[in-house]
Amino acid sequence: MGRFMVPLKFSDGELVKNTEQLKKKYNSCYIDIIKFIESGEFERFFYGLAKDQIKDQIASMKQSGISSAEIAKSIAEALEIQLSDDIEKDFVLNCKESIVRSIDDLKSVLEGGNEDLIFPTDLYREKSEIVIKRGKKN
Repeated sequence: MGRFMVPLKFSDGELVKNTEQLKKKYNSCYIDIIKFIESGEFERFFYGLAKDQIKDQIASMKQSGISSAEIAKSIAEALEIQLSDDIEKDFVLNCKESIVRSIDDLKSVLEGGNEDLIFPTDLYREKSEIVIKRGKKN
């Protein structure tokens, strides 16, 4: 049975079908990367690209209890992606806009806007994701 490539669909709607496209999105859509690791999509993606070493590395690290953030860093290294220096502090909540740039901005993020905020589990070492509902009640 042959392999087939399953593209990664980022939160901005862009489909990534190869490692070159992934390299361009890695720093700007870090939260999507974490979600792909946690959902198993990364393992399917790399399997489809016949990059079994990376797929096996992800599976092994997950089974060992290594955090998704550490796995993301390891994958970046394997793909020779230069991560931004403060990727966990300067993360992007979605690919369309950067909402949180520092802890000083947190108050304005929580008070403004109507879109729900979803924080991936690994960045806060929690067992489940954190959802902050910001829409106005009717």
